[in-house]
Amino acid sequence: MNKIKHASVFITACLVGTFAYADGPTPTIRLDYLDTIDVPGLSCEIVDYCASQKLLLVTDPHWKTVDVFRVESLDPPRLTAIDFDEETPNVAEGIAMVREPTSVAVHPTLPIALVTVLGRRPGDAGTVFGFDLREGSLGRMILNQPVGAHPDSIAISPDGQYAVIACEAERDPDAPGAVWVIDLSGLTADRYARDGALPAWEVPGLKKTLRMPLCDIEPEFVGFDPQSRFAIISCQENNLLLTLDLRGTSPQFGEPIYLSAGAEPDGVCVLDNVQGPDGRTGCLIGAAEEGKLDKYGQVLGHAVSFHWLDPDRLDVAATPVSRLDMRMLTKPEDPNARRDPEAVKLTRFAGRPIAVATTERGDYLVALDMTDPVKPQLIGRCKVGDRPEGLVFIPNGEDLIAVTGDEGGYGPGTISFVRLRAEP
Repeated sequence: MNKIKHASVFITACLVGTFAYADGPTPTIRLDYLDTIDVPGLSCEIVDYCASQKLLLVTDPHWKTVDVFRVESLDPPRLTAIDFDEETPNVAEGIAMVREPTSVAVHPTLPIALVTVLGRRPGDAGTVFGFDLREGSLGRMILNQPVGAHPDSIAISPDGQYAVIACEAERDPDAPGAVWVIDLSGLTADRYARDGALPAWEVPGLKKTLRMPLCDIEPEFVGFDPQSRFAIISCQENNLLLTLDLRGTSPQFGEPIYLSAGAEPDGVCVLDNVQGPDGRTGCLIGAAEEGKLDKYGQVLGHAVSFHWLDPDRLDVAATPVSRLDMRMLTKPEDPNARRDPEAVKLTRFAGRPIAVATTERGDYLVALDMTDPVKPQLIGRCKVGDRPEGLVFIPNGEDLIAVTGDEGGYGPGTISFVRLRAEP
């Protein structure tokens, strides 16, 4: 695999705040670009990591595969692509999906990956395939599960009980958008696809919740509360986020989170135990507002926004907390350029909450200190590969590695590695 050398790597690191951390002041978080590595296929979008098997999985929509890499080292990054087709010499082909894979999610406790795949024609039902990730049976199919039209994103609850799928149905104006849930309580790595489907259903009440025809609703991306109490689903064409309560006997929708006109949210995420504007403890919701150009050529969206939500009152609207223009955070000298934020992740690192976001245009990764969610502070930014879309965090000792799946247009797709390190 070839490594791409960037002509320039722009890295900014700054000290933010003087809050308590262990036995001393809060350390600086340093952001360092490590490397960008070509993938065997033409593209790379969604990424996820199986820690128990040290495997990195990425979707390749052009070759219609899920590429699997053995992670030999994270710092410096060293990957070995695993070949699932020995008939093609000198090329490491991934797990063939026949049709386009749109998302991949690794189970939090089992060596299993779930992959969403489009139907044969626009409007056809999609499929969730499950694969064994263990050494001796890597790539063996264990699940073949029908779901709704054009499944665009899948995520698994941290407790492993549910998979939630955003079925966008975007290629057929007559196909209804939907949110599907799969009960994973009976899932094991030892099952076979011939064992049949798991309990799965379309969550009712979407039309009533949003008060619009189902064919106009396009669920896009799924994020989970770290305590598995609820999921957040972005609806890109509808400028809103859905809340899905997973407690009780059956998942049900809560109050939507409405965003500004033209926001067109893509990636979403949740961080728990965050103090809200009124002093109560709840959840911080992050949304990557991909945005668009309006009919006058003005750029809309292109921001990351944050909202505070009471997890015990999902029937009450979330409180807007802050919204940052990604054009100003990445290239302020060109404020009218598109940035198209794709992914955003929230976590805790170095004693504080942080957010990391990617921009599909401009090829940036941006890290923010969220200690005060009302006034996020820039930690740093750096260039990654061409058109970053997917994003996953991988702990590496005391460091945190941010890994992006870079679409790369029609090739080559790449995987980029950025290190977050706490320094005194």
